[in-house]
Amino acid sequence: MYRKIFSMLSLLLVLAVPLSTVSPAAAAKPISDVSPRPDDVDYNNGVAVPFDQADIRNAQPPLGPAKIGQSKTWLALDDYRGVINLKAYTLRGVGTHVEVWVANNLNFPNTGMLNPLTSDTTDYFAYNDCRNDGVRNVITNAQVDYLIGQFDGNMYPIESDWWSVPPDRNGNKNLLAKQLGFPKSYYRGEGDNVVVLVDNVRDDNFYDQNNAHTNSYIAGFYYSVFDNYFDRTVMSIDAFDWLHRTTADPPHAPTTDPCTSAPARPYLYEGTFAHEYQHLLHHYTDPAEVSWVNEGLSDFTEVITGYVDISKHVNEKGYDSHTNCYLGWLSVPHVDWNPIPRPCGPENGLTAWEDQGPGEILADYGFAMYFMNYLHSQGLDKAFFHSWQHNQGTGIAGLNDALANTGSSATFESLFNDEIISALIDGYLDAGATGAGSEFQNSAANATIYFSVNAYATPGAPPWGADYIDLGDGGLLTDVAFNGDDVFNFPGGAQWILDGDGYFTNPDASGNKYGANQDLSIAIDASAYGGQTLSFDHYYAMELGWDFGFVQVSTDNGSSWQSLACTGTTSSHDPGAISNIIANVPGYTGPSGDDTVTTTIGTSGSPVHVTCPALPTGTDYLAFRLMTDPAVEFDGWHVKNIQMNSVAPAGWDNLANWDNLPFFSPLALDFGFALVGINGTVDAYGDVTAGSSVHVFRATLDGGQAYTLTGGDLADFSGFDRVVAVVWGIPGDESSTLYQPYSLLVNGGERADGP
Repeated sequence: MYRKIFSMLSLLLVLAVPLSTVSPAAAAKPISDVSPRPDDVDYNNGVAVPFDQADIRNAQPPLGPAKIGQSKTWLALDDYRGVINLKAYTLRGVGTHVEVWVANNLNFPNTGMLNPLTSDTTDYFAYNDCRNDGVRNVITNAQVDYLIGQFDGNMYPIESDWWSVPPDRNGNKNLLAKQLGFPKSYYRGEGDNVVVLVDNVRDDNFYDQNNAHTNSYIAGFYYSVFDNYFDRTVMSIDAFDWLHRTTADPPHAPTTDPCTSAPARPYLYEGTFAHEYQHLLHHYTDPAEVSWVNEGLSDFTEVITGYVDISKHVNEKGYDSHTNCYLGWLSVPHVDWNPIPRPCGPENGLTAWEDQGPGEILADYGFAMYFMNYLHSQGLDKAFFHSWQHNQGTGIAGLNDALANTGSSATFESLFNDEIISALIDGYLDAGATGAGSEFQNSAANATIYFSVNAYATPGAPPWGADYIDLGDGGLLTDVAFNGDDVFNFPGGAQWILDGDGYFTNPDASGNKYGANQDLSIAIDASAYGGQTLSFDHYYAMELGWDFGFVQVSTDNGSSWQSLACTGTTSSHDPGAISNIIANVPGYTGPSGDDTVTTTIGTSGSPVHVTCPALPTGTDYLAFRLMTDPAVEFDGWHVKNIQMNSVAPAGWDNLANWDNLPFFSPLALDFGFALVGINGTVDAYGDVTAGSSVHVFRATLDGGQAYTLTGGDLADFSGFDRVVAVVWGIPGDESSTLYQPYSLLVNGGERADGP
């Protein structure tokens, strides 16, 4: 595929929360229907996927501007095959700010449908999927009118007020019509109308015969590539089972058959659309925003538009799967509404997306969602959120800037330090518990933590996330001592390998290409070579303007690194390149952004010879470093014949003598540590039925990141039935994924990883 100038994705993954019949017999064999899967802020990170070439050849002739009831050719997504294709849609309704186009064919596989999974272009599917039941594969005019009413009457005014309005894009500058031989005016329309494409998105679930494996599905997505192809603002919503997945109280018809089961999912598609529309707006206000902010604001939008209530628990119809996953309660089964529990919990980093792996991605969403609602409940109003969404700073820096710009004295860290306690005691305070203030309350939630291994078991404290360790009865505590590692030393050794031609090179992730989001290096002591000229031979292929190779030196014993302007390097980069890569230019990149191009700059047999400026006086270390972004992979960088003043230093030709850049840059660690005493009652599903009292003690750690509770500290907890240790990592770099090591001695025993 090749990267266009478009930015990031957003396909909404809600959750695969399986629902079954409510009878005891059904509970013994719970069967999931299909659930939406979590999204990104811009589908495929805004990178264009290929057209289905067969589909282009069979494109329908231009039909001209359409009126309601007429058809037009738009694009559809086949996520399973990684392609987009042309498809006929009919204009079914037009509102004040929206027009809804529904695909003419919403069916699942059947014997009358060509099968694109085979090489035979005349091959048809051999089965009729039972989801083609004339109910769940149909969109009625009444449903279209309802969606238009929800958008024009609810989503659009609320999101315009909170966030922005999209730019006028009337189709005059579309890129697709000419490619297809259509008139230039083919996609022309009202510039302030959002085009909604309703289709049965072809994903893992679509191709799963009769929903046998209950794969999650793409309930909706925003893909900025579509905006640019059509020169319109475009949203895509899945067509599956609107009957049971829209309105506040849809019919509830679960069965034990995964193909026929149709449980109620109140407001699922409305919430999906509100969520994706925020991504669309955010793409035009701050396209470089990081996932935890953009996704958190989209989830928060589902709340302010009234489609999600995060105070509901897993035993209630319409509960929010994201928040309940973060708090851990999604691990608890309920016969009606959560018959197949999903292991997840609060031990997650807010800023480190997918730090617990894709299996707990819903907890990442839930953490961000809870955090955004917490900010709102602490008095940060619409004006603040509007300012933040428009702020060009990203992540923590953007939040702190928005706080300052709106006159708040709070910072990300001060808010986080309270939010991490709020997730534990909010529900008790809601139920009347005394002993702590409103800074620990989230007015949108009714929260407490479910204690399982997913609250603490991964060694170390998450970066901007917490471990919650249940210490039991406060009256039984005799000593508690916390000690966090104040420095983390990264393991030594080269992160590159030796290839068959004797070059040092990056390891391949798959298909003879490097992986996404890599920062791999080799580094060596060069203190004897300050003032000397570096030279080497190399060849390379890296995504042009996005991925780079850097030759770097450190003159401060590894604390910082500077790139050398060697022959062939460039400081030119794509404006959308990630900030960490931009910060390191000049470097090597190219020759192409199209990963179907296999050309390299230089070759193994005929490498390019490079000379670099003299190493600065006082150089400690020399490094070769490859940095890549989330999308589009190439062969990488191959280096050999490394010389100083035309002489190969002894041992430099042996990769075993090289280390890596982080090895020379030990990481200083900071922690937060608190003990929380709780008296109250919580039921089996997370609803606090009685709150008596709480006590929050936040320790001031010494320079070694340690604190031992005094006798007086412990006495304050003697009357509490449950005492919880909360330990959180405070990384110096927001991009850190390091779980920070610590020790927690309780009554003489180590409890850092739980009971």
